[in-house]
Amino acid sequence: MRARIEACARDLFYREGYEAVSMRKIAAGLSCSTNTLYAYFDSKMDILAAVWADIFGQVFAELTPGVAAQETAAGRVQAFCEGYVRGWLVRPEEYRLVFMSGGVTQADVSAFLADERLAGAFEALLDGLAAHHGVTTEDPEVLRRRDYLLTAIHGVPHCLITMSGHPWPPADDLVRMAVDAALR
Repeated sequence: MRARIEACARDLFYREGYEAVSMRKIAAGLSCSTNTLYAYFDSKMDILAAVWADIFGQVFAELTPGVAAQETAAGRVQAFCEGYVRGWLVRPEEYRLVFMSGGVTQADVSAFLADERLAGAFEALLDGLAAHHGVTTEDPEVLRRRDYLLTAIHGVPHCLITMSGHPWPPADDLVRMAVDAALR
């Protein structure tokens, strides 16, 4: 039933936007009561977080083999960043749902980002940077470089998806430039 709720909600969120969808609307789409929804999820935000987790899971599942295949730390960083950006570029609707949903508060996002599974998925990036620079993952400079790369690998799909009329360089070129800067 959780999967059915998530699928129905995802479809409604895509069509109508998160803000416009209510628990009643989701329940109506499933021909069930709102109490049934609350038996599985505490709130509409909990449903959205489950949808987000599924989307992130797909992105990370696709990039993981490419990262694992790399023999060098620099190669793992490059593969991670390219895979992450590619994962969003092939999912523009999911990108919008995750990063551009109206009615989502900073507290909602912070709670989602605090999930250990999501944080753990980004560890490959930090580990690769630390290994490349020969420092620990707690080193302030490597943390700064990780944060720089995170802004870059979120900014590339954002620009390419939301401002598609601009003649952007290819995504891989933009990612390569950002990775080169972080590895220097």
